[in-house]
Amino acid sequence: LSTENGLGGQPEGWFRLESELYPGLTSTDHYTKKQFRDYQYDCMELGIDVIPELDTPGHALAYTNLWPELKFPGNVKYLDAGNPETLKRVTALFDEYINGYNGGEATFVGDYVNIGTDEYKAGTGSAKESFRKYCNDLLEYINSTGKEAVFWGSLKENSGSTPVTTDATMFAWFQGYADAKQSLDAGYKIISMEDSETYIVLINLDGQNIYIIHGCLIIIMDGQTTQHQLDIQVFLVGNLQYGMILVETVSQLMM
Repeated sequence: LSTENGLGGQPEGWFRLESELYPGLTSTDHYTKKQFRDYQYDCMELGIDVIPELDTPGHALAYTNLWPELKFPGNVKYLDAGNPETLKRVTALFDEYINGYNGGEATFVGDYVNIGTDEYKAGTGSAKESFRKYCNDLLEYINSTGKEAVFWGSLKENSGSTPVTTDATMFAWFQGYADAKQSLDAGYKIISMEDSETYIVLINLDGQNIYIIHGCLIIIMDGQTTQHQLDIQVFLVGNLQYGMILVETVSQLMM
């Protein structure tokens, strides 16, 4: 429900859900609470569980734009997980959506809630310990509401001695951030989605639908579908270079 990417890859913070508690957090283009509730109920009728996610303390430019005093030193896209006020405000935001604002209707109506914790690379030992405590406290809060807590695995990258509850489901997306087998052995429920093999990205170029599955480029043009194998290393060279190579490659194939 939040992102930090703008046009041309420029960093911009967006928060796409109505908030009555922190109205300044919500972007101009957003879902109302009713719209998001209805979306979840529609999906339930189709047998689909929507897992809402408020991603912090990383990917948090929308939050630090509103709360600059809570940003991690040296990285405006990170909230400071070691600042008690960060946990307090983020927990209050989850509470708004799980329990309803001032006695109102809940917005997150399914069984699962994702606390985020994606791609947080704090660097120092003390910051890693702060991250682990922040992660643990949010997971325990979600569980205390009767929901089932979900998070992105980042505990290998943020290794330390501070315990993090295993009463949660971990999305294991990259071995550098979370070792799926190690996490399973530790007691976590694991959904393994290794990014190099399973990530799918949809873009639209010149009115054509293009699906990027790592290692394979699928172009749907004039009703015809073609597949092109790509060097997997193309996808490991960084976002900016990745985007430039991708557009150039697609343009050549569409000629």
